[in-house]
Amino acid sequence: WANLSGAPVLNFRVSQMANRGWDWSATVAGRITFPVDPAAGEQEVFVLHVGDGRGHTLTSPPLVASSQRAWDYSIGGEVTIYSGTDQTSWKLSQPFQSLPTLRNTQFSTIIKAIADATGVTIYGPTADLNLTEEDVKQSNWWDALARMAEVAICNLVVDPSGALRFVPLQWVGETCNFVPEKATRSQNPTRRVTGFLINKLTSHYQAAAVTQDRYYTFDSAGYKVQQLRHPVSSAVAVDESTSGSCSLVGFWDGNPNTPTSNLIRFQSMGNADQAFVTVPATNKWPATWITVAVAESAPPFDARPIAARLAISGSSPPPEGAQLQGVDLSFTVTVGVIKGQGARPGPVRNESLYPSKAYVIANEQGLIWESNKDFDTIRTDGPIDCTARLFGKLKMALPATVPPARIQQVDHTGSDSGFSTALNGFVIPW
Repeated sequence: WANLSGAPVLNFRVSQMANRGWDWSATVAGRITFPVDPAAGEQEVFVLHVGDGRGHTLTSPPLVASSQRAWDYSIGGEVTIYSGTDQTSWKLSQPFQSLPTLRNTQFSTIIKAIADATGVTIYGPTADLNLTEEDVKQSNWWDALARMAEVAICNLVVDPSGALRFVPLQWVGETCNFVPEKATRSQNPTRRVTGFLINKLTSHYQAAAVTQDRYYTFDSAGYKVQQLRHPVSSAVAVDESTSGSCSLVGFWDGNPNTPTSNLIRFQSMGNADQAFVTVPATNKWPATWITVAVAESAPPFDARPIAARLAISGSSPPPEGAQLQGVDLSFTVTVGVIKGQGARPGPVRNESLYPSKAYVIANEQGLIWESNKDFDTIRTDGPIDCTARLFGKLKMALPATVPPARIQQVDHTGSDSGFSTALNGFVIPW
């Protein structure tokens, strides 16, 4: 049996996946109107309940119909079709999110900031890791959390309560003695990884190094206030606009909209409209914010939309405050084997979140296992079984050549023609 917030369903599909949350669809008899306005970003919340006929049940986390709401019409009547994801994943997937630049802190600080911004309960890794820097800018929260999970050698899971959890890769839950109608084991050589290079770069901590910052882009005219992605000393601004222009750049040691901030230096960039600056310049670097005047293209000869780009370059200052114990500012280390006969190196990981070279060396085996989850896999299909849970150990009453696997995806489906479960996982190498 299955119901959607108490309403019987004609058919349904619900998938729970490691590192991706829940995906679902359901068809309910009758024409159901919506008490919310999806076009305005409002979300109606559902809960799917499923039973396997043996006393075991599955309750989903809060779900939203973020993908589709539709109606089908036929001689037999009308039905309403929903599809979407869990509410937690929907919140974490919203684009263009940013946090203040964080330095010399811990994973828990970033996780708390994301939890506060989204209203999602997040349980971080068992061991809190120190980090040198994290710069979440114009991203979605899932991406930032996935990077931390990779470094901590964890998988992310949205549990039935809607909380997000970091689960260690080597943690395996209760055994699921699934009785499948079919099981397939696959080994994909193209997914096998024998090693890779980890390169930690923290350019803004390399004193006296001259670094070219990424462009700051603007698509409208006016005076702009922009936080720099990292502090810069002896900064110089260069207008690289393709249409429109940037000028009258002020470098500040804090948010110019707050009374405690100070102007460090003013650069007019040769603009004829020289600004009369009454704010004293301290010339005390580094700068963390800028103000900039963005002008539109010059009509009537240039009517293109504004595409203003400002490049900031300068020296990178030393760390602010004491460096955290056990943290390396930069390193390069090889994990596993990347050269020689039979070596299959994976992509280079340029990642600032790894705390130290010693941490990587101590966790080399776990990093290799994590990279090979898609190499040796098992898929099973059979009757519905609500005892199956993510990260459980999958054992089957099949020939001994089928080894135990760690469940990474659970798919339940149901309709008038029957209910079924499919499980996907990887062969446990430890």
